[in-house]
Amino acid sequence: MRADNQDTPPAKPPSRDGINPPGALPRVVRVNRHWVVRSTLLYGLSISLLLVLLGSLYFRIESNNNLNLKLAGKERALSLAALSLTESMTGVLSDLRYLSRHNELDDYLRSATPSTARRLELEYAAFLRQKRDYDQIRLIDLDGRERVRVDHAHDGVFVTPASRLQDKASRYYFKDMSKLRPNEIYVSPMDLNIERGRIEMPLKPVIRVAMAVSDQNGQRKGYVVINILVKPLLKRLRSFTGAKTALWMLDTEGHWLMGPSPNDDWSRQLPERQANTLPRRYPAAWAEIGKNAAGMLTTDKQHLQYARLFPLRASAVTVDGVHLAQAAAADRYAWILVAATPFAEVEAANARLLRNLLAGGSLLALLFFGLSAALAYVAARGRALSEALEKAVDSVPMLVSYVDTEERYRFNNLAYLRTLGQSPRDLYGKHVREALGDLAYRKILPYLEQALAGKRVEFEQRLDYPGIGRRDVAVTYLPDMDANGQVRGFYAVVNDVTLLKDTQRRESQHMLELAHVSRLASMGEMAAEIAHQINQPLSAIGMFNGAALRNLENGGDQAQVREWLGMIGAQVKRAGEVIGHMRRFVRKEGNQYCELDVNQPATAVVSLLEYEAKARQVALNLDLCEPLPPVWADRILIEQVIYNLVRNAIETLAAREQDRRVTIRTHADTEYVWLEVTDNGPGIDQEIGEHIFEAFSTQKQDGLGMGLAISRSIIGSLGGNLGYNNLQEGGVMFYFNLPLENP
Repeated sequence: MRADNQDTPPAKPPSRDGINPPGALPRVVRVNRHWVVRSTLLYGLSISLLLVLLGSLYFRIESNNNLNLKLAGKERALSLAALSLTESMTGVLSDLRYLSRHNELDDYLRSATPSTARRLELEYAAFLRQKRDYDQIRLIDLDGRERVRVDHAHDGVFVTPASRLQDKASRYYFKDMSKLRPNEIYVSPMDLNIERGRIEMPLKPVIRVAMAVSDQNGQRKGYVVINILVKPLLKRLRSFTGAKTALWMLDTEGHWLMGPSPNDDWSRQLPERQANTLPRRYPAAWAEIGKNAAGMLTTDKQHLQYARLFPLRASAVTVDGVHLAQAAAADRYAWILVAATPFAEVEAANARLLRNLLAGGSLLALLFFGLSAALAYVAARGRALSEALEKAVDSVPMLVSYVDTEERYRFNNLAYLRTLGQSPRDLYGKHVREALGDLAYRKILPYLEQALAGKRVEFEQRLDYPGIGRRDVAVTYLPDMDANGQVRGFYAVVNDVTLLKDTQRRESQHMLELAHVSRLASMGEMAAEIAHQINQPLSAIGMFNGAALRNLENGGDQAQVREWLGMIGAQVKRAGEVIGHMRRFVRKEGNQYCELDVNQPATAVVSLLEYEAKARQVALNLDLCEPLPPVWADRILIEQVIYNLVRNAIETLAAREQDRRVTIRTHADTEYVWLEVTDNGPGIDQEIGEHIFEAFSTQKQDGLGMGLAISRSIIGSLGGNLGYNNLQEGGVMFYFNLPLENP
């Protein structure tokens, strides 16, 4: 058995794309995917090809830059190495000059005794402690025998005893020293140190510098010799290239002093390494290096930059007029520095560059493909949105147009065209005055001028449109500005609110009728009080009239009669005021808005309710602000609101046995005029308070619950607000505010 809910309307069928029902404004538009794919491939491949060309050119340039930078770095390393060698030799020669001229040496040369020898040893030992790169300081006599020798040892400085001093007469460097002229300095080739006819192990490469010394008579007595440790010097040289095998040092015959591998070093003195010379390994390169002072060449594996240094030439170093020895075999003591740049080193840098280019190019290609896809999608979606928005703008029931600075139409939607009964071609470029007519144009001209001055404008008007007659419209003008803030025109959005305004007018009339009925009902509820108010002056009139008649019959005082007649007139006036105020309060007529002082209706309401308040033993207090700024309102409607609030306050005090008080207070701030009605009654129950301003909501047993609903409607129509607050000390305060006429 099927149970159908007859009250549930059938669901609308979904659209074929499952996104929007037929006729709905599309939030998602259909995009031409094939066009997007074609555009993405076209733009993406074009940009990728351009990236490949640019990347190839960049790779070629950077590859050359890499090679040039590495060659420049090696050339700089060669220069620094040469400079370091020169500076090292300069310092050594300065030390040698000192060691060949100090007092202890002079004393020893005058008299070679154990005492002078000991002082000389101590002087050499003290000097050697300060020079970590020196291995030995020796004094050798003219026969080649060591007379004083101080060595660096692992645990300090060691003075060699006389019994262990050696004969160096057969060594090549002693033979070269014997050829020194006065003031000449000898520098030996770089070789391995030999002790007692055997190469010292571990290998200790040294350079020997020497200078002849003479006694006070100028007679040569021997030679001061310094052995310089080569390993610290070579370590400094290698530091200039940053690689252990990038800088080579050779002698003039191509033997390695510092080679591509530690197993190549000292090939002249180590028989097992003599086959590893540069001439045998790179004969073509040696053919050029061996005969030129400096240059660069390329082998099948690397680039070689070289420079030849001649430490034995007199022009090489000069210190205080003392020159390096100019020996007959000076060229044999040249040093050749070679900086090697292997192809693999450059290729590794180029490989890193290529990997970075490929990675970056791939990312850029992906990025450009993504951008191309995004741009293509945006273009396609923009086209689809443009079509959808054009359809949407033409479908809305409002009139949408664009007006330029000359007040000419540049765009009108379909509703605008239909309203004016013109085609797009006829309305485009037409002046607003010509399209709407002179009367409508004069009404909207002030707003047009504000919009063209850059101000957003909203207004409502009743306009006579050609062909359709008078209509109520709500209009919004939105200025269109360029990047510099200059107005280019404005958008006009016009909404036909004729039906709404007609409804509001009917509701306003209905509210007036309800308010009138409410006032009549209030007068009915006050019938006894009204009768009492009128009965009092009538009773007084009867009393004064009877007294006057009796006085006249008895021939009494005429002055007393005149006084009673005056009192009768005052009572008649008072009764007339009561009747007149009640007639005005209950009369039915259209709204009469004017500038109003709220104190006036407040005073009138207190006068009207004075007798009822006295009958209920309620004290009415007025606390009025003088002067009070005016508001724009209808006096009768404001009196009705105040009447409802004060009378409700009086009625709520019935449960209080004594000290019943109602205070009506007015004041103003910068925007509103306020009226407050405060009582000291029981307050408003929370459940009732949530709905107290709704129709038919009341705490009174015989009330209809319309007074506060009508009052809020009246205050709301005037732009104000009606509310209440329960007071902490007891009682409640109802209040309303009205906007100032000229705030």
